Amino acid sequence: YHRYVVPGIEAFEEGMESCLIPIGRWLRESTPAASTIITGDIGAIGFFSERRMCDAAGLVSPSLLPLVHRGLLPNEIIGKKLYSSCCAPSYVVHRASSPEELKADPDLIPLLTKPFPNMSLSDPGMNYYTVYRVRTAGAADTLSGRRM
Repeated sequence: YHRYVVPGIEAFEEGMESCLIPIGRWLRESTPAASTIITGDIGAIGFFSERRMCDAAGLVSPSLLPLVHRGLLPNEIIGKKLYSSCCAPSYVVHRASSPEELKADPDLIPLLTKPFPNMSLSDPGMNYYTVYRVRTAGAADTLSGRRM
């Protein structure tokens, strides 16, 4: 317990404090209140952002459960935009093994990336959470009313 569990819990807590909570706070401070955000990790991001969440893991978005039941992971659902028939997000928070993994997508504009080391005992490597703004057809590139 003290050799494996406690260090894992402490590492996860550190990642929450340095990555997910700051992302949630940034979203609250930097995005319009009516924004919808899709992510596979809604807990701290949803709580601290105070924004509407579309959950790629299906916990609070049951319309996405058929994809989850087919064995698709939240990152696949987000990366392949399989959520599009159920959710029209303004922002995407994507977890990957490299920063800005979806930056080649012309519909996504990377805004913020934070590392999350040692996510779990079975995943001791580095993960990166990147916040993207979804570019909508014909819309100006704005963030909180400012031109980017």
